[in-house]
Amino acid sequence: MNPELLAALTAVLIKAGLKEDSQEFKAITAEPFKGVSDKLEIKLPTTLDEALKLPSFQSEFDRKVTLSNQAREDNLKAKWDFVEKGTAPKEETPLEKEVREMREANTKRDSKDILDGKKASAKKLLEDKKIPQSFLKQFDFDSETSIEDQLEGVETIYTEVKQGIVSESVGNSKFPTGGDDKDVSDEEAKDLVDSIY
Repeated sequence: MNPELLAALTAVLIKAGLKEDSQEFKAITAEPFKGVSDKLEIKLPTTLDEALKLPSFQSEFDRKVTLSNQAREDNLKAKWDFVEKGTAPKEETPLEKEVREMREANTKRDSKDILDGKKASAKKLLEDKKIPQSFLKQFDFDSETSIEDQLEGVETIYTEVKQGIVSESVGNSKFPTGGDDKDVSDEEAKDLVDSIY
């Protein structure tokens, strides 16, 4: 048996509590191991390199080497204040800056185009319903609700405002109705709402 392997086995047994002068300890020689290996038809490693080729030894050895390398790397990083590759903030190149600014400008332009489109749709809907353009501010253009769905609420607000103004004006005789109880036309109401609202 290899003297290195025998010395390693001896050290393990001493650490485990076996006395060097005990009978069991004296039985550890190369011969008994040789007989066992012959009977089992296995070849015991005779050098450290051969032992490391065994899967169980290899994985443990690799684990210890990896841990050792990681500890050394961590110590160097701490000592010299190293930064991991790719984690440090890198300076923006002129081309990257230009690309970023173009993207931001495009995003702003697209947002403005979308908002202008929504406003145009809302103005057209108000015009079709003969609601004054001043009610455009009743739309929430940032909302997920469509402009068409919001129009119903705007119509309700317009009707309430129109009825309130007409009722107040008729009651105070400020609204020109010709002195009789005839209904106010939509055009007259719209003009009045435009002037007040």
